[in-house]
Formats: sequence, C-alpha cells, structure tokens
Amino acid sequence: MGNLDSFKCLIRAVAKECGYQIDGADSVFEVYTEFEHPISFQIKENSKGYLQVHIWEDATRRVKNHKYGRARYSLRTALDVVQFCNILNSSYSLRARRHEE
Repeated sequence: MGNLDSFKCLIRAVAKECGYQIDGADSVFEVYTEFEHPISFQIKENSKGYLQVHIWEDATRRVKNHKYGRARYSLRTALDVVQFCNILNSSYSLRARRHEE
C-alpha cells in the first residue's frame, strides 16, 4: 500500500500545479475543473491494490447526482501514474486554451 500513497500524492501534486480542484477522501478523490465543459476524474483505490480512474460522463458537473462512468484507466505502476499525470497536464492545457478563445 505504500506505493499507492506515493501514487496518490503525485497525482494530487500534479493536479494542483496544473490548476485542477481536488476534493474527496484519501481512498476516493476527484480532480476537476469548473469550466463550462469540465474535465473531471475520480481516482479510487481498487480492492486488488491499484488505482482506477473514472471519467465524468455528463456534460456538466453542476448536476447534483453527478455520475462517473466505468474505470477508464488502471494505474498499477509508477509509469502508469506518470502517464496519467501527463494526461492531466495535457487535458488541462488544451481545455484551458480552448476556453480562452
């Protein structure tokens, strides 16, 4: 479980530097933007000992009973986490640039 703590810490640090908002507990948390067309991920610990990433399935986060879809990514290794952090960075950069136009 020590690796999971390091993985979650890295994801949170990268998300914060990119400008995402972060909410939730240690075992399940959300990384998201509040743009008109939001980017939103839910990261949760899997019972098998890895992290799974769910992606927002609705057009807006303003719905009270917001819904995440099935797990899209499985983060089992440090390389998996680094690749997901690249997705966070790229998604935010592309979305932010599009939002400013």
